[in-house]
Amino acid sequence: MGPFLDIDRRGAGKARPRGGAGARGRGGTVVALTRSMAPNRLWGAMVIIDLRRLAEAPLEVVGQIDREDPLWRGSGVDLLLPLSARGTAEAAGGGVVRVHGSFESRAGAACRRCLKPVDLDVAEEFDLVFDPSAKRGDEDLTLYRLDPNADELDLRETLRERLLLAVSEYPLCRKECRGLCPHCGADLNATECDCSTTESDPRWAPLLTLRGEGEAGANG
Repeated sequence: MGPFLDIDRRGAGKARPRGGAGARGRGGTVVALTRSMAPNRLWGAMVIIDLRRLAEAPLEVVGQIDREDPLWRGSGVDLLLPLSARGTAEAAGGGVVRVHGSFESRAGAACRRCLKPVDLDVAEEFDLVFDPSAKRGDEDLTLYRLDPNADELDLRETLRERLLLAVSEYPLCRKECRGLCPHCGADLNATECDCSTTESDPRWAPLLTLRGEGEAGANG
């Protein structure tokens, strides 16, 4: 069996020789090793690819990013489940790395109409290219620059970006949600209110006044 990935809580990883049935990283995270693990499979709390091993053969990558990982701070997304990713990494020649697979998670949000809590299942397939010759301005949602001197490829930031793009900006608790009354704030899904449905937008008041004066003049 080849070297495995030893990962600490901060997400730093390094390859080291096999050390028994399991190992504990510097931050205390346990990376379990089982007999079912093939030499070209990486298991761990973070998704980090050993580029030295990738040069020998494609790697199956399976990992998670915990919902409480500092990576999510300031993202504005409330993860309810870890982000779980599964895919395959392969060398494409010229130092280029291709990673394709999928991820899934669940995020909490508020319905844009009635503001009730909503659980959003987030799942997406990805096909990413990491190219050492790519310039900063060339990067897009599928092409990323790879440090030509790197020994590892950390997918956490890339997966973070893709999850944030996959979460709906306008979540709904249900398609037919009636929302809140704009006047009294009542939840129209649960009750009816006595607010007038014909009340006009106050921003139109000056035009309505002019219209009224014009009609009065015409009738006079």
